[in-house]
Amino acid sequence: MYGIISIYPTLSLEESIPPIDMPFPSGERIIYKDGIYYCPVKHNQLSNSTALCKLCIAKEKELLE
Repeated sequence: MYGIISIYPTLSLEESIPPIDMPFPSGERIIYKDGIYYCPVKHNQLSNSTALCKLCIAKEKELLE
């Protein structure tokens, strides 16, 4: 069900699945720079089969640095 819901922000709005103002447990947040979303935790979740990170358009935050 969450996979179906996540299609709207990702494909229709071209936004990351988690909103920019949502804090992660590490205290970091999604960054939006030059039209690209960067996620600080995406690399931790790619092996998690229940995470929606595979559907999210956000790039790895480390690519920004």
